[in-house]
Amino acid sequence: MTEDWTLRYGRQVRLVSQPSHPAARLKDGPPPARVRIEPPHDLQARWVRRGHRRWTGYLAHVTETCDEKGVNVITDIATTVPTADITALPGIHARLKRRRLLPARHLVDGGYTSVAALDSAARSHKITLVGPCMAPSRLRASALGLPGSAW
Repeated sequence: MTEDWTLRYGRQVRLVSQPSHPAARLKDGPPPARVRIEPPHDLQARWVRRGHRRWTGYLAHVTETCDEKGVNVITDIATTVPTADITALPGIHARLKRRRLLPARHLVDGGYTSVAALDSAARSHKITLVGPCMAPSRLRASALGLPGSAW
């Protein structure tokens, strides 16, 4: 039990007279969501927030065709531990290439776009990645010496 609580809270826990109620001095709060174990029965599931939705579990990345004249078909589904969406993109392209289903243009949402991803898709697979690029945050703008109003 001590090991489970150590993984869950990121520090040693002191048991008191009632073992079902561990006592810990959690001055810093729980560890970050990327390492904190939420459900004890699934060690890889993590807490996720996307917009206004929150859950504990995994992410599903679905790729489908987008043809105005034909039927849309799902060509790839990947279930991953919750990380940034952009980290799933190389795996999606590799699986599509292995199945010979690489598109000429890949329409994606803002979580999959970055300058590096646009360049990598074009160089590695000759894919034009199309999607909105995320605007830099005020923190990154200030690190670059730019006023926050520039974004």
